[in-house]
Amino acid sequence: HAAVAPPTEPRIPRDEGPFHPSLARLVPGDAADVERLADVAACEPCHADTVKAFRSSAHARASFDNPWYRSVVDVVRHDVGLSASRHCGGCHDPLLLISGRMDREVEPTDPLATAGVTCLVCHGVTEARADGNGSYTLRTDEVPIPVVGDEASTERHRRRLMAEPVRSAALCASCHRGFLGPEEGLAHVVPGIDEPG
Repeated sequence: HAAVAPPTEPRIPRDEGPFHPSLARLVPGDAADVERLADVAACEPCHADTVKAFRSSAHARASFDNPWYRSVVDVVRHDVGLSASRHCGGCHDPLLLISGRMDREVEPTDPLATAGVTCLVCHGVTEARADGNGSYTLRTDEVPIPVVGDEASTERHRRRLMAEPVRSAALCASCHRGFLGPEEGLAHVVPGIDEPG
């Protein structure tokens, strides 16, 4: 008798969490401090060159102030619904997503609508999954600031901001892989961006 392989079922990543259809999550019990996530200036005293580079980066312009993104996400919001745009928010608008503002009209004057993917979004990721569509777990709690000459405080700062995903391509893959499906108004799942693949 020849062995018969069991039928294969496609595995479509799903997470019915509070940010669905984005696969983003917060660390359990996290207070969702979006003001802290938005505060890029807090990094500037010690990391001025990095903050300067960030301010002219694609990550800084990933949100509603990017006209190409805004035109696409507005179509999704109009045609499929505001909650469907959470799919986009996990990668492009994590601050709007976490604050719940993706579920309502986004005003051009809303500072979170122009924050993009800030320093503490990537540096707050504690887990990155290969699924895409914002498949990361984020923490937003306080960042310990190093004291000059105190190596222990510097080490606490490093540990908080350089979790394992930040040191690997898994962090990038959590957003730079994506797919669309019924939650975004399609009849079937359609693969999209897959830079890691």
